Amino acid sequence: KLVALARKRKVNYYTEPRNHTRVAVLGKSARVPLHKKGGTLKGGMPMVVYGGVNVANRMYGYNRRSSIDSKLLEKVELNKFNPVEYTTFAVWIEVPENMQKAITATGAHFSDGALHAIEHALCS
Repeated sequence: KLVALARKRKVNYYTEPRNHTRVAVLGKSARVPLHKKGGTLKGGMPMVVYGGVNVANRMYGYNRRSSIDSKLLEKVELNKFNPVEYTTFAVWIEVPENMQKAITATGAHFSDGALHAIEHALCS
């Protein structure tokens, strides 16, 4: 069993985790349209989905960065930690492939990262 000891100190750096998270959908309990004002959108209708998921997170290191300019000071590797895995419920948005193609056909960029930010905004 590993034990972490902490003490308060003034330092000129901060740390940020380096990890990998995997989310696997176990099932969908509910689906509702994101947009309810009649009609359909070009390429289909995005759906807000609620369901069970399995989450696995593995911490493999951290970065130490300067508090002054965020410059990378050190990359620390950690290999002592097993993945943390749990089952929970989540809410996410499913965008039909036809709609993704319609978005990119306009010259816009479809991004899973932007979609993830929208999901967070809807939850707040």
